[in-house]
Amino acid sequence: MAILLGGALTCVLAVCAVAGLFILKNASTNNQPRDRQVAPASGRQSSGEAKGGVPSPQLSLVDVVVDACDAGRPVATKLVPGGREISNDATATDTESACQWGKYAQAKPRALTVTLRSIQGGSPMQLAKSQFTQEWSADKTGDTLAAGQTLRSKKAITGVGEQGYALYFTQTGVGEAIVNVQISNVLITVHYGGESESGGVMPETQAVDGAVEAVKATIQTLEKAAQ
Repeated sequence: MAILLGGALTCVLAVCAVAGLFILKNASTNNQPRDRQVAPASGRQSSGEAKGGVPSPQLSLVDVVVDACDAGRPVATKLVPGGREISNDATATDTESACQWGKYAQAKPRALTVTLRSIQGGSPMQLAKSQFTQEWSADKTGDTLAAGQTLRSKKAITGVGEQGYALYFTQTGVGEAIVNVQISNVLITVHYGGESESGGVMPETQAVDGAVEAVKATIQTLEKAAQ
């Protein structure tokens, strides 16, 4: 797959609000075989330490990512009740998959997007770490936000993957979290946001916690597929 120069904000399906509705942007344009499985590229590797000193789960190098819809479905019904599932089967590759669940026209609009990217090359894990660092540097500036979005919070997170960060931003009527995590040679990026239960902007804690929950479910799916 091509290494993208922007941060996670620019290379996945972003959730935006326009007149109370969400829109999709920046989907992959590659094609994908429908059946996927995780294949170890060079055997199981021991994981390193996360930025915050938390060991990551062990995961073989991944050549073919699992289907993002399969990975996110266990938590989607909780995070986006009544949401419609939208797969990117027509535009994905063996090394990249994304899936979205959203409800837009009803009260309390919400959306969840899960994207997996398997970084390939001579040293896949090091390339993934480098790509993660590049995206963290780009995203925490806020320069990659769309017009009308305001970055409210940016922080490194621990306890999930080898390294990760969370962003929280708002725009008219909605709040959204983006959690980007590197584990082995895979980058997992989750967008989650919308309105709160009371109808206002979804608060940071709810948005970030929901996105982290989806990341953890995705890692579990990767680990099961690699067994």
